[in-house]
Amino acid sequence: VPWLLPFRLGIDGIALSKDGQWLYYGGITHDTLFRVRTSDLMDQSLTDEALAGRIESAGRKPLSDGFSADVENNIYITDVEHQGIARMAPDGQLQTLIRDERVRWADGISFGPDGLVYFTDSAIPYIFGGLPTASQASIEANAPYHLFRFQSDIAGVPGG
Repeated sequence: VPWLLPFRLGIDGIALSKDGQWLYYGGITHDTLFRVRTSDLMDQSLTDEALAGRIESAGRKPLSDGFSADVENNIYITDVEHQGIARMAPDGQLQTLIRDERVRWADGISFGPDGLVYFTDSAIPYIFGGLPTASQASIEANAPYHLFRFQSDIAGVPGG
C-alpha cells in the first residue's frame, strides 16, 4: 500500500529587478509571485509585522522553481505545471514563452552573458518518486539532465 507524506515546500525562487528596487519571490506550490521593496528590507526600523504589511502580490504564477529578471522588470518563471517557462510583466500579466514535452521539471533559470536565457531540467518528480530523499541509483536512472537555452525578445540581467 503506498503511503503519503505531507510535502510542504517553502520559498524557492528569488529575483531582483534590474533597477534593484524590488525583490521577487515565491513558494514552489503557492500560486502567487510576491514582491517587496529592497529599501523596506534594508529598513531596520520596520518591525516584522510592518515589513510583512509591505509585501505585495505581483500576480498569479504557475507551480514554479526558479525566477530571473530582464531589463524591463519582467520576471521569468520556470513553469513546472506546463513543462516550460512563463514571463510575468510588471502589471502581472503572465505569458507562456516555452512549452516543451522534453522538459520534465524546469528548475533554475538565468540570463547568460551571451543574452540567452538558460534553464535547468532537474526531473525532481522522477528522482524522488514522492519521497523526500533520493537514492544515487534513482538519480542515475533518470539521467540525462538537461540545460536548455532560448533567445528572449527582451535583454536580461545575467545571473539575475
